[in-house]
Amino acid sequence: MLARDAGNFFFLHVMPRWIAGADARAAVAYCGKHGPCVVNYLGEHYDDSSLVRPTVEEYKRLIGLLSSGNVKASIAIKPSQFGLSVLDVEDPMSFCEEMMLEVVRCAGGRGVFTWLDMEDFRSTDFTLDFYCKYAPKHPMGVCLQANLTRTPKDLARLIGLSQKSAVRVRLVKGAYKDKPEAASGEVHAAFLVLIRAAFAGRAANLGVAVASHHPEAVELALKLQKENPKPFFEIEMLKGVRPQYQDELRRRGVPLAIYVPYGKDVFAYSVRRAMKDPGLSGNPLLIPFFDAYKKLNP
Repeated sequence: MLARDAGNFFFLHVMPRWIAGADARAAVAYCGKHGPCVVNYLGEHYDDSSLVRPTVEEYKRLIGLLSSGNVKASIAIKPSQFGLSVLDVEDPMSFCEEMMLEVVRCAGGRGVFTWLDMEDFRSTDFTLDFYCKYAPKHPMGVCLQANLTRTPKDLARLIGLSQKSAVRVRLVKGAYKDKPEAASGEVHAAFLVLIRAAFAGRAANLGVAVASHHPEAVELALKLQKENPKPFFEIEMLKGVRPQYQDELRRRGVPLAIYVPYGKDVFAYSVRRAMKDPGLSGNPLLIPFFDAYKKLNP
């Protein structure tokens, strides 16, 4: 699509603030200077299985670069990039599981941690089932979104799993829509409730990452971690979003990891970032990209 191609060029070369670059070496170089990081190779909602194998190989290459360079970084993967939505295989779920597991095993074998990103409500069950099945065997964490009304129950499920094996959960507000009939209320309030719930109790094997640029959420997480320390804890923020605040937290000694995407397929991710920036919502250069994204994601 012309709009996507134009958007990829624009967000890679004109407004690249959210992206490390087009290839893995650029992302690894960024993490070497600004780590710890969570690195994501961009791409989503593939409907052709021929796109999945190159994604698996790209992640293996990224893992090798991170491991050999002793870079402080984990990786983040998402099901729709590994075949969950492909139309040309008999069993997309089994295909996706096999492809994701290949990357997860490779990462664990090279000492690289894997985060499972959470997409829209159509993939939530698959993502959580995959995590609960394989997290006891491989070093993984999983993302939960406050904007899905089901998330408190999903968090309770993971807290239960942590009674048996190590669990890491990343809490975010979320960039994807819930089911139309299950519209959540005020997402920020729901996010704060989730943070409190994650720190309630004494689950010894539960690690918590809070991904937010909102000082209220960050300060709440820091307070709760001080009161009820988790074996793993960090604040996560996006590359290019509130960099001054990131520097402030580093000066305070807050454990901080930066989410660092890279790749050539940057359109969808960059538009989501730009749409959430109040200073960019009326930018005439971006409005055509916003409109194109909304048509592709009604």
